[in-house]
This record gives sequence, C-alpha cells and structure tokens, in this order.
Amino acid sequence: MTTQPHAKPHDISGSPATGQECQQPHGCRDRARPDPIAVPLLVVGGGNMSSAILRGGISGGVIDPSRVFVIEPDASRHEVLGSIGVRVSAIASEGIAWLTSFDARGDAPDAANTAQVVLCIKPQMLRQAAGDIRSAFDTPRVVVSILAGTPSEVVRQSLGATARVVRAMPNLAASIGEGVTAICLGDGARDGDDTAACRIFEGVGPIVMRLDESRFDAFTALAGSGPAYLFYLAQCMIEGGVRAGLSDEQSRDATIQALAGAAMLMARSDQAPEVLRAAVTSKGGTTAAAVAVLDQRGVMCAIADAIVAGAARGGELARLAAGT
Repeated sequence: MTTQPHAKPHDISGSPATGQECQQPHGCRDRARPDPIAVPLLVVGGGNMSSAILRGGISGGVIDPSRVFVIEPDASRHEVLGSIGVRVSAIASEGIAWLTSFDARGDAPDAANTAQVVLCIKPQMLRQAAGDIRSAFDTPRVVVSILAGTPSEVVRQSLGATARVVRAMPNLAASIGEGVTAICLGDGARDGDDTAACRIFEGVGPIVMRLDESRFDAFTALAGSGPAYLFYLAQCMIEGGVRAGLSDEQSRDATIQALAGAAMLMARSDQAPEVLRAAVTSKGGTTAAAVAVLDQRGVMCAIADAIVAGAARGGELARLAAGT
C-alpha cells in the first residue's frame, strides 16, 4: 500500500471495514478552516508532546484554546502553555472542577460528547496522576491516552470502570506538524468515542492510522522509533562525509538536505523505495559501490531486525505494565 501525504486515515487492521475509521479525512492543509471540536479537554501533562498537540490543534482550528485546561506540576512550563491561550495549573483539583463544570450544564448527550481527559504523561507517572484525577471518572468519560507501552486496559484499571479509553501514539514529528499517529478504541471505549481524538491528531500530522491495539508495539517500533533510525543514518552519513573530505558543516548541511529531499520525493511518488533507489544506482557507479558495502555489512537486515526487536521490547514493557 502506498501512503500519500495528506491522505485519509487508514484502516490497516487486517479485517473488513468496521465503520470505526476516523470520521474526518485530513485533507489538504489549505482547505477551509474547520470548526473546532465541541468537547472540552482536560489535558494531564504539559510537556513537549502535549504542547505540540495543542499548538497544532489550535493553529489548525481544531481545538478552541478557551475549552482546554492543562494540569502541569512544573511551573516552568506554565508560561509556554499560557502563551497558546489555554488555562494551566499545577493543582489537579482545579482542573477537575473546571472539567466537571461542563458536566453540570447537562448539554452533552453521552460520554463521547462530554468533556474528555487527555493523558500526556510518562508511563511511570500513571499511578500518581490517576489518583489525582480519578474523581473525574465518577461519571462515564472518554480518556485519550498517549502513554507509550501502556495498554488501554492498564489505563482503565487505574482510572476506574467508567473510563472509556482511546489509545493513540503520535511520533516526534508531531512537534512540527508532520507526525503519523496510530489510534484505536481501547478498553471500555465505544463506537464514536475516538471522533474528537482523530480530529486532534490530524492537527499534528497528515496521517492518522487506524490500528488494532495488538499492533501498537509494531507501530511504535517502526514509526515511533523511526525518527531515531533516521537520525542514526544521518550521524553515519555526516561522519562518512567528513572522512571523505568535507568539513563538519558541509557534511551536516549536505546530509540533512539529502535526507529531507529524498523523503519528500518518496512521499510524493507512487513508486516503491527499491524502485527509487534503483533509479539513482547506475551500474558500476559511485552509488552502486556504496550500496555494495551496505549489503556486504548486512545493513538492510540489521535495520529490519532492529524494528522487530523494538516491537518485542514494547510487548515486554506492556506485560510489565499490566503485571502479567
């Protein structure tokens, strides 16, 4: 399957269509500004990924900053978060009071449309955070979790049976609006609970991908860790350029643009990567000599094996989180 930029969210669960795809196609970025999502958002955690998601959603017109409250204990983050127009506090009870004030209005017909919680914290902080916000789940409520390696079942157990968990995994490029996000209906969730989440993550990248939760470890190893593999390759290329005679600055600049240009070319092409590679690999030429060394050292197999190893480690961490 060839993925084009700004494509409709994908369902690659390996099963027939279930009607649970994200409801809003991403479309082109110059389309008419969308209406913001109606549900208020209590965001737990105001770190880099959280601020990237909020900034992308607000700039794209998907999130109304006046309907966002962020709980962030680190006071040094408050100025950054406040600059994008959201309310922020280190006191969890203030966020809970803000959230439940919307419930009191009684204008939401069900949990999918009432105020939602977004967990943007480190996995090891879940127990403490859950204790701080558990009272928000005295009533059924959707919670969107981006906790790496943490199954939705663990999140629901921490928050209570009324939590309806939507699990999502954006990658680092979300910080510049070029992320790819996996999303699924998790433990306790119902059809439609992910509508707001789909629109939120469309604000930080061109692809929101429907996956079964059992495939999240594979996605994390491929796309979540993917930027690290590219940075690793860049590091190698820069070193090679210097060894071949370029200055550090020249090698770095050339490497960054070569990788960025190649990635854009591949994204815009219908051709498979191996076809594109063959097009720049003339028999007996410099690229052929370089690729021969990579093949001799087993680089292609090593990278594929690395992704499989990452997925396996993700499964181990998930089992540890679940206590199994």
